[in-house]
Amino acid sequence: MTRPGPTSPALSFGQIVGRNVRALRDERGLTQHEFLAGCQALGLRWPRSRLVLLESDRVREVTVTELVVFAGALDARIDQMLGGSDEVSLPEEGVTCNVNDVRTFFTGGPPVSPHGADNSKTEPDEAGTMLAVQQFERELAARFDVPVREIHYAATKLYQRPVVAERDRRVAEFGILSKEERTARRGHVTRALTAEIEAELREKGKIF
Repeated sequence: MTRPGPTSPALSFGQIVGRNVRALRDERGLTQHEFLAGCQALGLRWPRSRLVLLESDRVREVTVTELVVFAGALDARIDQMLGGSDEVSLPEEGVTCNVNDVRTFFTGGPPVSPHGADNSKTEPDEAGTMLAVQQFERELAARFDVPVREIHYAATKLYQRPVVAERDRRVAEFGILSKEERTARRGHVTRALTAEIEAELREKGKIF
């Protein structure tokens, strides 16, 4: 950890993420509206005005949940959202580290804990839910050989929510179930959803 001097200002975490969101979005040929549609399919509703601020270095902080959703909407790995070698300023005033350290934290390395920071405050439940969404939609994308964003768009049109959220909603309608019954019902619902997504992709001409 270092303390930035006056000649070496560090970027905020939001600025690091924003620059990578813009670069990855451009690389994938996505408009801002298309990117935000992918975010919405994963449960994050951002207005375009906020994305403009993020991509122009004017959003200082990004939550873990937002980071995971951005990665899902861009069909990217978490570490790709943290590209570069800049110094990054952490929320604790005056404390910085290199963005490489932050990437290491998210990819399984030792956590960065300046001044004994409590790393439990990273929204694990929300982030875990988003990771489940991302994994399920990656599996569907691989099955149909389409970009993950096409699964986002299909789910948004059909359900106005991520596929995982729609699956869980339908399973919940069956009420209290044993573990075995819930597993069976979930499998049945998953197959139905897969067929619906396939039909939507065919209708849009994404698969043949």
